[in-house]
Amino acid sequence: MNIQKGIHISGILQLNEFKQCHAFHFKRMKIWTLFSTLVLFTILFYGSVEGTWWQKGLVSMGYALIPAAFVFLIMMFVLHLRSTGVYKADYYAKNAWTYTIDDKGITEKIKKQSHCYLWKEIATLNEVSTMFVLYTKDKQTIILPKRYFASEEQQQEFKELAAHHLSKQPYKRWIPAST
Repeated sequence: MNIQKGIHISGILQLNEFKQCHAFHFKRMKIWTLFSTLVLFTILFYGSVEGTWWQKGLVSMGYALIPAAFVFLIMMFVLHLRSTGVYKADYYAKNAWTYTIDDKGITEKIKKQSHCYLWKEIATLNEVSTMFVLYTKDKQTIILPKRYFASEEQQQEFKELAAHHLSKQPYKRWIPAST
C-alpha cells in the first residue's frame, strides 16, 4: 500500500466526543468495579440471611445489587466530572487539530506545533462507534472522530492503511467497532 499524498483530516474535538473516549478508556475499570462490589456485598450479606446455601446466595446477591449499583453510579458521576474537568482544563483540546495520515505515520498539527507518530510507535488502534482511538507506546491517546473524515471512502482508506501497518508487528492490535 502506497499513499503518496496521505489522508488529510481536521476538526475541533467536542466535549461529548472526549467523554465518549474517556468512557471507552475506563470501560474495564467500570466493569471490574461493578463485579467486585457485587461480590463483596454478596459475601457481606451472606451471613445475615437465613435459609439453605443457595437461598442465602440468591437473597444476599439481590441485597448486594443495591449498594453495588450505588457505588457504580457514584463512580460514573466522578468519571463524568473528571472527563469534563480534564476537557475544560486542556487548552489544546478546544483548538482545531489537523492530521495527515500516510505511509510514514500520523502527523498532528495544532497552531504552530506538530508531532509525527510513526506507525511503529502506535501500540493499539480501537474503533469505537463514532471515533478511532489510538494509543501510543508512551501511553498517549490520539482521538480521531469519524466526523473529521470527509467521506466513508476516506475512513475505509484509513482503516486499510492502519491494518496494513499495524499487522506488521505482532504486539499491535486493530480492534474494530463492536457496533
